[in-house]
Amino acid sequence: MKFRLALLSLCLMSAAATAADNGFYLGAGALRSKFDLDNPLDSKDTGYKLIAGMRLLDSFGVEVNYADFGKASVPSGVACMALVGTNCPDTTKVEGKATTAFAVGFLDFPLVDLFAKLGLSISDGKLRTPNFSSFNQSDKNTDVVWGLGAQAHFGSLGARAEYERFKLFGDQKLDIISVSLLYTFL
Repeated sequence: MKFRLALLSLCLMSAAATAADNGFYLGAGALRSKFDLDNPLDSKDTGYKLIAGMRLLDSFGVEVNYADFGKASVPSGVACMALVGTNCPDTTKVEGKATTAFAVGFLDFPLVDLFAKLGLSISDGKLRTPNFSSFNQSDKNTDVVWGLGAQAHFGSLGARAEYERFKLFGDQKLDIISVSLLYTFL
């Protein structure tokens, strides 16, 4: 009897999961960013992302994301001694934000989807050294970005884990790992 009840529950969950696949969805999540600028400027921080998308087919959707990569601290004293001949603050703050439009391809399974996404990102990166404005740097550009992930869905609710690669300050990479909650409007 327990086996039949468990099997019936799995079938119902599977039917509910596939019913919410297509449609408009919104989501929000937390992310961990790794600013990989140049050695020793390599630091991590946490941030957040907002997601809006439309899954047009079981295997294809479009999505717009806003991500705040956080504000990491990196050592700056070495650069100041070499360039200015004086001590500087111990750290420089690095931060970044991006708005991205993605095309998303899905491999659809009953409860879990695997996905890959490719898109264009308008990013804004900043390096700030307190009291030394001559060392400050800003970078605004448009670049190709990509990501991979998996999402589980139960009816209209979903949870997603993903990896994405961005660029800041020219060709310097910015890697993020995020977890998000999604709600699909049927």
